Amino acid sequence: MKKETLPLPDKNGIIKALPPELSEKNLLRLKKFGFLMILYDFAQDFFVRPRLP
Repeated sequence: MKKETLPLPDKNGIIKALPPELSEKNLLRLKKFGFLMILYDFAQDFFVRPRLP
């Protein structure tokens, strides 16, 4: 069995755990809603993460 290692957490303790190989359904979802990820990242960086203890 291949040992999986996760990346180190960022300064707020959030781990990016997106696998490199996505399923076909996930790829279709990313094509539909991928443009919203920029807004989501902006909201996370400036509104959510600064409020975490």
